[in-house]
Amino acid sequence: MIEFKCPHCKTILHIPEEFIGSTGTCKNCHNSITIDLKPANTPGNGRNAALPMGRPTLVVFRVEVTGPASRKDSIIELAAIKFDSMGQQLDTFWSLANPDESIPEKIVERTNITNDMVAQSPFSFEVVKDWFDWMGPNAILFTDHAHFHSKFICASLLREDMVSPEAKVIDVIHWAEDLEVPAQEYKLHPLLQAIGYSGPAAHRATDSCQGLLAIVQHLLKIELGRLPHQEQEEVGVLGKLLGRKSAAEVDERIFVKLNSIATTLDEMCGPNFYAKEKFEQRKRVRERSRNAETDPETLLVIHIPEWYREKKRLLQESEQSAALSDDEGSDIGPEDTPWTEVLMAATESEDSEEQRKYLMKAVSLGARDPWPYERLTAFFIRTRDYQSAQQVCQKYFEGETWKLPMHAESSLKLLQRMEKLERKLAGVS
Repeated sequence: MIEFKCPHCKTILHIPEEFIGSTGTCKNCHNSITIDLKPANTPGNGRNAALPMGRPTLVVFRVEVTGPASRKDSIIELAAIKFDSMGQQLDTFWSLANPDESIPEKIVERTNITNDMVAQSPFSFEVVKDWFDWMGPNAILFTDHAHFHSKFICASLLREDMVSPEAKVIDVIHWAEDLEVPAQEYKLHPLLQAIGYSGPAAHRATDSCQGLLAIVQHLLKIELGRLPHQEQEEVGVLGKLLGRKSAAEVDERIFVKLNSIATTLDEMCGPNFYAKEKFEQRKRVRERSRNAETDPETLLVIHIPEWYREKKRLLQESEQSAALSDDEGSDIGPEDTPWTEVLMAATESEDSEEQRKYLMKAVSLGARDPWPYERLTAFFIRTRDYQSAQQVCQKYFEGETWKLPMHAESSLKLLQRMEKLERKLAGVS
């Protein structure tokens, strides 16, 4: 069923989808109408003047993933339920997804989703694309921990240089908190307990969607209870018409309310969304390459992180403003830290391969001295393993050691080394 507003009397009509494109008669005003999906001009509050493309599609969704970081982990299951403005279920979507990597054992234990189960499934981005196609345009999505789930949805597409369709998101936990639902804690399971939900609580996307829909239904009832009710006694034909008009107005106000508290999918991912930053970076490279294909400099932003120039500027300023005194020692931290022992073993070793192993361990432990990073990148450069050398440089700048004035010179050296490695990786001499 679709909801269609009569252009003559503005009555909301519920019409089967197979009649889209047909011409008929409005059962209220009896004028001729053509059934289409054109947007209705809905009065708004200024910030959300109208609901584009007609009524939005309402969808609860949930994903299960291989880990907590959207920059490196992937979706392994996606489930969703379409529902109407009263919270009644209309349709469902479900799919496993191949993450193109092994599922960690702790995730298998938590979800019971195994590598064998996803081996023949479509990849994450294919599942997400099919899901958006199933939803159609102008969707409002509902989930808990919305920032987390939104990032995984968008990252799946951005990795493949695809942008997610426009949609809005409502975090049901924040919505429940705004409506002051009495719960011990504003999280998914405490909220389910607070509303008396007794459905399955397994760590699977389908079960979570059923729980989310129950919360949404509870919150919609609260919102409906806050709207003024029609006081006209519904008797006779006029009473029925007034009742229908009142129901349509309530329905309209619910959609306007949902639209007003929703956030765009892009905004929900946050300003420092890694997948989008990488997508924009690749996009700039392609645009520059199209405009100046013969310029080798267009290739030199593929591997260098976006923070490169800013950190170089800060280090140059630090080097100019803070000269080291002769008696200032190296800040290698407390002697009992694990990496200091490994670093001492590296300095004492006379075997180059053994020293390399010690250096790699010191770096993996987050050594707070630039020396092992310098030595290890030199090892990799000698063997022409430029990718590994680049990764060691990046590892150094993920910590805080590079900010210390006493390490400014070494940090600048590692930044310059990154630029040379970039040229090697890009195949530019």
